[in-house]
Amino acid sequence: MIHIVHLFLLCFLIVGIICSIIVSFDIYNNLRLRFQRFHIGRWDSEKNWKDAVENTTARWLKRTPIVPKLTTNRLYLIDIIRGNHRSHTIQYWQIAGLLIGEGYSENSKQKIEKLIDPKSKCWSFEINHIEIGLLGYAVLLNFDSVVYKPAMDQIYGFILNQKDSLLGTIPYRKDSCFLRYVDTLGFICPFLSLYGDKYQLTESFDLAEKCFTEYSSYLSPFGFPPHAYNLELSLPLGVYDWGRGLGWYILALINLYDYSYESEKKESYKEQIVSLSNSIIFCQNKAGGFSASLFMPSRPTEGSASVLCSLLLLKAYEITGNDLYHESLLRTLIAMRKLTRRDGALDMCQGDTKGIGNYSTDYSIMPFAQGLLLYVLKQIIPS
Repeated sequence: MIHIVHLFLLCFLIVGIICSIIVSFDIYNNLRLRFQRFHIGRWDSEKNWKDAVENTTARWLKRTPIVPKLTTNRLYLIDIIRGNHRSHTIQYWQIAGLLIGEGYSENSKQKIEKLIDPKSKCWSFEINHIEIGLLGYAVLLNFDSVVYKPAMDQIYGFILNQKDSLLGTIPYRKDSCFLRYVDTLGFICPFLSLYGDKYQLTESFDLAEKCFTEYSSYLSPFGFPPHAYNLELSLPLGVYDWGRGLGWYILALINLYDYSYESEKKESYKEQIVSLSNSIIFCQNKAGGFSASLFMPSRPTEGSASVLCSLLLLKAYEITGNDLYHESLLRTLIAMRKLTRRDGALDMCQGDTKGIGNYSTDYSIMPFAQGLLLYVLKQIIPS
């Protein structure tokens, strides 16, 4: 009987220790987040801010932070042990953003060499989701298109294999071929546009344009895309004001404009860039940023939406030279500077989306947004 009691007490002690470790890990993460946000946004000059953003981008390329696929701040250690805290598909576009911001450097070259086999120049992992398109775009944007053509051909072939046999456009996942998500435009259109330009393949650009045009038929009167739409019902799904959702649409639009080979179509994309820029200016909050719900500017600034909207404003200013867009862009940068931690990490980025209308309630760092912020800063703030 005494041995049974001792055994019970030992089991109770072990369970207690394990529970204490799990809870302590959550407490540690929460305290660390509070410490990282201490004195956030206090920058004495634009140059110091840009340098800090650049240093963090370079550091994250070497070891890219994980964007959790679950929205939870509780029992996080259990998710890590189970392997539920990360997703390779999410990490693809995180690395892509960092590469876009970093540009060509020894640091980015080393990162690519870990992803692409040095001999075959093919990807060192299996390609199974369209998120790889944005990563391919980042490589093609900054590195030799001839050297890395095998890897780019792999992505192009994969995208073609995903094509819907009836309409000839690309679903987000093959098992939901009757749905189209705005995310898809951001993942594939930049790649298809640049791939078509680099290798003189008009079919690639035409596919990007077809996907974009099909989606654009569901825009709101002011040019905002829905989160998704149902092909069978011909109806939009989800909200029209998801911040990062608009950002995916912006990425597609900008690259279609940049690589369009027909002057008439290029002019059409130009008009859409200007028109959409006029619309989003009305969505800027008092701080100058953009919220996760664009039509509610009273809400706090969200990092990823703000940086993607800044890309549109930058392009509108480059095209027109209109100070309206430049002033709006500068306001957005001020808002993002206030959200930048002391180490140069852009904060308050909404976590990964779980489905139509199911948005993350976690707001933290996001390597994708970090890289794009650096890209914008390089265009605006002199070295």
